[in-house]
Amino acid sequence: EQELNWDDQKKVTDVAQRGQQLEKELDRLAENMQKQVADAQEKKLASIEMLQKMMEAQKLFEEVATPEMREAQKRLQEALEKMDPEEMKRAMQEMNLSQEEMIKRLDRTIEYLKKLQAEQKIDAMIRRLEEMVNQEEALNKQSSESSKEDQPKLAPSQDRLKERFEQLAEDMAASEEALKEAKIADPEKTSEFAKSAKNSPAPQQMQQASQNMQSQDKKGAEQKTGEAAASMKQLLAQMKEFQSQMASKQ
Repeated sequence: EQELNWDDQKKVTDVAQRGQQLEKELDRLAENMQKQVADAQEKKLASIEMLQKMMEAQKLFEEVATPEMREAQKRLQEALEKMDPEEMKRAMQEMNLSQEEMIKRLDRTIEYLKKLQAEQKIDAMIRRLEEMVNQEEALNKQSSESSKEDQPKLAPSQDRLKERFEQLAEDMAASEEALKEAKIADPEKTSEFAKSAKNSPAPQQMQQASQNMQSQDKKGAEQKTGEAAASMKQLLAQMKEFQSQMASKQ
């Protein structure tokens, strides 16, 4: 019976350990992807197209580590524990995917996943802003149709909208590094996108609208809610333009 020398044994051990690490990483990434799909569906934060892309990512994970490869990995580990040379050789030969090819596939899948997560973040941010634009326009209409005395009742709604916009601005700024890492667009344009909400005059306009409502300044409240809505619509157009450029780059 032919025995494996020390170098061969170490090579088998390294292959087995690397396979286990990759398998664990795939399981972790696949589980994370599954949670994101479920969360996006539940909160309706993604379009149909985005959900389809997320599901495609799950399929890619399955293609990287096939059931046959996982089974071969298991047999290799068992042979290693028994230190049976022939079993080790057979188990390694049964690996349908070489370690190098598996790593390449995994790298491609992770790269795709990073791009997908970046797209998902941008899609969700656009949807959040669209909702805020609608609510600010509705508030502008309410202010126009309400009496001077009823203006203060609208101030809390305006304050909440301002807080939500500021949170969106924070989230966009915090996403800059992840978006750059995903290489979805030129770094300079990505940086501009991430900072665009922070540079918007909308929060200040909403603050002034709230103050006008509280002081029963009906005309001022109408003007500032209208300006805030216009500023948010301008930002929304910029965000959609970035999303369009991002799609054309891929």
